Amino acid sequence: TSASTISGSDTAPVSVSVSNSPLAYYISVSSSHGSAGTPVSLNYSQDGSTGGTLGNVVSASDLVYLETNSPLTHQLLLSTTNSSNKLKSIDSDESILNTYIAPVGNTTTSSLSNAVALSSNTWGFALSSNTRGIESNNFDSDYSTTTNNSKFTTVPVNGSEVLLTQDTEPTSNTTIYYGVKADRDIPAGSYSNTVLYTALAEQPSEIRVCKENGSVCANGSTGTPTSITLSRDVSSTPITIYTSISTADEDLGNASVTLLSGNTQVLACYDAVASLSDGFIKVDCNAPILPQ
Repeated sequence: TSASTISGSDTAPVSVSVSNSPLAYYISVSSSHGSAGTPVSLNYSQDGSTGGTLGNVVSASDLVYLETNSPLTHQLLLSTTNSSNKLKSIDSDESILNTYIAPVGNTTTSSLSNAVALSSNTWGFALSSNTRGIESNNFDSDYSTTTNNSKFTTVPVNGSEVLLTQDTEPTSNTTIYYGVKADRDIPAGSYSNTVLYTALAEQPSEIRVCKENGSVCANGSTGTPTSITLSRDVSSTPITIYTSISTADEDLGNASVTLLSGNTQVLACYDAVASLSDGFIKVDCNAPILPQ
């Protein structure tokens, strides 16, 4: 057997389903703010009457839901949707057009082990150190209330996603906290960016191998290698391998197939060509020359 990867992401709710076939695997990810179409708002006022007081940390949370039917490992990752991870001014006032709140650490990449207290005019994210499946980290255990000593780390730019959790449970709810520390040096206004939640899951490859263009088939099951018997008189005849691996990408690149003879000898199935069959990858090749 082999494993491939299926993925989904969310800035609003999304569900990626590879097929309605019973062999299909899916993963979906959504968040409370993405589903509602509302931003995670971090607010200040001069006197603290609405939101936080300038100079202190303000935080808010988003709850991320993940669901998959893959029995293998799935991961939750975080980044912005673009090449910047600054909170930039979105006001029409040209005098503050280029004003921004910097990411904590002033870096475009992230590590859960590098969480620190926010310095002035920076922002970041955090998870409770008790979060199920969380990677190695130095976060605080509780963010239900935050202080100027609460630890946050960078939201990385798109393409440099940070791994938040890794789990094998079919569903998970992960609370992500966002924090900012703004002072009076930042002009009054609104500052914004968009985050992207990405979910990845391995899917088992359930393989059906058919020889002589489908006249004889053996059905494999999850985690169990498929075996068929080839006799010497089928050397060089066509073999078709059907998998449960689904993709929307029509450019499948090069394909290669190896067959195990006995317990140790690996034989190449040559002239392999990959294509799509009802949305699933299939590979056609010619049976190897069997040893005499």
